[in-house]
Amino acid sequence: MSNIPQDECIRNRFTGHVPIELYRPIVEYVVDRQPLLSLCLTSKDFKFEAERLLYNSMTTPLTENGVTVHAKFLRTVSNVKRLAALVRTYYFSWGNKCYSVPPSPLPSLLRSALQAMVNLRELWLAVVDMHSTAAPGTESIVQMPFIFDNCTFQLDTLLMMHCIDTTAFCSFLAGQKKLRKLTAYLDPYARNRKHILSPEACPSLEVLQGNRNAIDVLLPNCHIKSLMWDPDMFEMNQSLPHLSEALSDLKILSLGGNYLRPSLHTLAEHLKSVEWLELVTIHSGELDVIGSIASLRGLILTDAFSYTTWIHRTSLVLQVFSSCSNLEFVAIQSIVSRSSHQPNLYERWTCPPGSSKPSIEGVEDKEAIYQRFDNDDLLLPH
Repeated sequence: MSNIPQDECIRNRFTGHVPIELYRPIVEYVVDRQPLLSLCLTSKDFKFEAERLLYNSMTTPLTENGVTVHAKFLRTVSNVKRLAALVRTYYFSWGNKCYSVPPSPLPSLLRSALQAMVNLRELWLAVVDMHSTAAPGTESIVQMPFIFDNCTFQLDTLLMMHCIDTTAFCSFLAGQKKLRKLTAYLDPYARNRKHILSPEACPSLEVLQGNRNAIDVLLPNCHIKSLMWDPDMFEMNQSLPHLSEALSDLKILSLGGNYLRPSLHTLAEHLKSVEWLELVTIHSGELDVIGSIASLRGLILTDAFSYTTWIHRTSLVLQVFSSCSNLEFVAIQSIVSRSSHQPNLYERWTCPPGSSKPSIEGVEDKEAIYQRFDNDDLLLPH
């Protein structure tokens, strides 16, 4: 109370208003949506503070109950601009529930709500197809407006799964001047079509996660420092001359996924600046190539060793340290944790200068391993 002017204290005494410095920390302590909704009914002062938290972030999963919650949320922000302006983060996981019979209102609500969220900064859209859908009761395809048509927000982070209309998406990206982190899986069937991204598009983009089609479109045209290469079933282990310059600027590379990824044999000659590398599975002979990445400081091996190879991991780790003069650590996903309820535990190996044998310095989860990166701001949220 000592920081509140005396005349304001007197005014609050007669008007019945509680100083915001007193009740804002109390309201911010509430994290569940239902109590925040209840606070909206207590007083006008509490209502504004509770609404600020209620609408700042919407990340409720799209479960059976979540569909109803999202529908109410989207309908409200579509109709009340004051509340729509409060939204900074929105997660929307598109699924079969949106194609229900009768048709779900979510697709049309989402479009109008996104147009109203003028201050949106982080958006996650796990979608199947936001550009066309089957007309109810028929097999005919109805063309729909692109999901970002008429949106004016400037995003910092965007996750866009399974984008069908690559051309419309590139057009949208041309206007995103503040976008720093992007996850995008573009239509693999459009790989042979030419999609041109404006040279002025996404000048702030540094972090990219995506399939090969997204990488082909975005990597050569943006100043990417961190890349998570997540191959799809159409991935081909082919030469990459058109990506050579962009690959040479990378600081962080995560290479792998659920399908066949490009071999490090193909990529290594282009990785001039990579300091932190993750390999998901190991192709034959790849550990022999790692020594050619002179800038490498940290290596993460995920789902890399069979039970047979695991027994001999000490000699394999020594081989890596012997070939990489700047290497600080090797993190190996524990083969025991892979079959347990803690699959993200990693052994962190180090080999101090002058030592002839590497040793396990600790067992950490993947999040802790990432924290060792000097430039952890170049990591995608996960």
